[in-house]
Amino acid sequence: MIHPTVTLLAKFTEPAAHAVVSSGGDRCLVVSAHNLTAFNSTELEWSTQINEHLSRVIMISGGRIGSLEGRTFVLRAADTGTIVAEFELEGAPADLVATPDGDVVVALHVSGATKLVRLAADDHTVTSLECAADLPTSESPPVLGVSDGEVIVAVAGMLHGLAPDGSWRWHADRHGFAASPRDTDALLTTPPLDLGTKTGLVAGFGWPTGHGFFCIDAVARRVQGIAPAELVLHVSEAAAIAHTDSGALLVATGVDRTLAGVELDGRVRWRRDARSPVVSVVPGGPGTVFAIHSVRPSVWALYRNVYEEPVCFAVCLDATSGVARWTWLAPGPITAAARCGDRLFAVSENQLFALALEESASP
Repeated sequence: MIHPTVTLLAKFTEPAAHAVVSSGGDRCLVVSAHNLTAFNSTELEWSTQINEHLSRVIMISGGRIGSLEGRTFVLRAADTGTIVAEFELEGAPADLVATPDGDVVVALHVSGATKLVRLAADDHTVTSLECAADLPTSESPPVLGVSDGEVIVAVAGMLHGLAPDGSWRWHADRHGFAASPRDTDALLTTPPLDLGTKTGLVAGFGWPTGHGFFCIDAVARRVQGIAPAELVLHVSEAAAIAHTDSGALLVATGVDRTLAGVELDGRVRWRRDARSPVVSVVPGGPGTVFAIHSVRPSVWALYRNVYEEPVCFAVCLDATSGVARWTWLAPGPITAAARCGDRLFAVSENQLFALALEESASP
């Protein structure tokens, strides 16, 4: 039998809300109610107290951390957690993303509308560079992402490509590309998934009569549905792009409680019984993907002694075949999971575990 090498890195005295990993994969940040804590792949690096509600935290190039704390953008040094600069935002922040050149784009709710602000952050100061692009008013909060070095703004059922000067490069929804923002019948249900190539991104939409995943190619100005003939995919945040020798693969759940690897042209490469709810899918290294299975903490509290089989566990899968390399049984609901270097970090029962990606045979 194959097991991962498991290291217990920390026990938290308060609920750990979520984990964020730097793009370089060398540091994991864990956010709890009152603290922001950083770990490398083997040990705790630092922990600092949070005075305001921290809604989002990201890693920025150049060894920096950016976070939204109340209505303030806070810039920290990644190696110590020390605050090096703060910037008061003129509105309620909804989301933020780091740009490839080291700036930060923040989406704000201001007087019933939504606007974007680009923040140029160096080691000691933060300067505001307001974007010229207007955002359509929507009840749905904007979602920001990056694909092929380009900032992507999702509002309701449309995606928009943002140029460095703050203007729009393109607009698209599930029907195709448009010359300008337009009303759409859909809502974004799966945030944009970067394909890591010039071929664009994948996003999931829901509309009154259906739902589905779509591949959006900003270079070719083409939108193509990903519609497997023998499987109806569940469009949710539990999806990821895995990279195999033959190209990108969408890994998502089916409405029949399966997990599937689907080619971008809709061909199903593999599918497996999900056994228990898949709450997230985490890309691993080339040819690897992690399926995080868990029930909600409230459900676990009621039925933990009733389950006859494990319902909270992480599985390392071969992305090409869907075959399990190893399975880790968590002590309870998995509330956060992220890859950091050669480890998968998972938070369960207010404990942080590091799972080695290399397989180790049990004695």
